[in-house]
Amino acid sequence: MSQPGPKALTYVTTLAVPNSNYAVVGYGLRLAEDMGAHKRIAYGSVPTAKGELKKRAFWCLVAIDIGLCTALGRSCGLFCEDFDLDYLIECDDEYWTATDGPQSEFKQPIGQPSTVAHFNCVLKLERIYVHALRTIYSTQGAKTLSDPERAQQIVAELDLELDQ
Repeated sequence: MSQPGPKALTYVTTLAVPNSNYAVVGYGLRLAEDMGAHKRIAYGSVPTAKGELKKRAFWCLVAIDIGLCTALGRSCGLFCEDFDLDYLIECDDEYWTATDGPQSEFKQPIGQPSTVAHFNCVLKLERIYVHALRTIYSTQGAKTLSDPERAQQIVAELDLELDQ
C-alpha cells in the first residue's frame, strides 16, 4: 500500500498532453461515482482496508481533477456538494491491522503524526481553491466581482474558510 499525495498530481499535470489527462481523470471520477465511492454510506460504520483504499483512490482522483482543472482553466468534474465522503483515516498503513483485536485497528500511535494527515490538509485547501475557482475565476464570477459588495462577500467567505 502506498501513501496518497501530491506526487500523482504533479505527474499527471506535467505530462505532454494534459488535455487527454483531463478526460481520463473525468472518466475515472465517473467510474468511481458508478461504484458509489463518493458516498459515505458505501463504506459502512467499521473501517476496512478495502474501503480505505477505495477512499484513497477517490480522493486522489478528486485532487488530480482539481489540479488539472486549475491548470487548464476548466471546471471540475465533481464539486463538494456532489459527495459526502469522509476524509481519509489519519493512520499509516502499518497500523491498519492489529494483532490484539479489531478495537486497535486503524490506530496511529500517539505522538507519531500520520503521513496521511498531510494529504487531508491538501484536500481541505483544494476545497477552498475550488470555491475560489467557482466564485472568482468562473465566467459568472467575473461578472459578480464588478459588484464591490459581492466581491467583499466572496473575500470574506474565502478568508473564513482559510481561518477554519
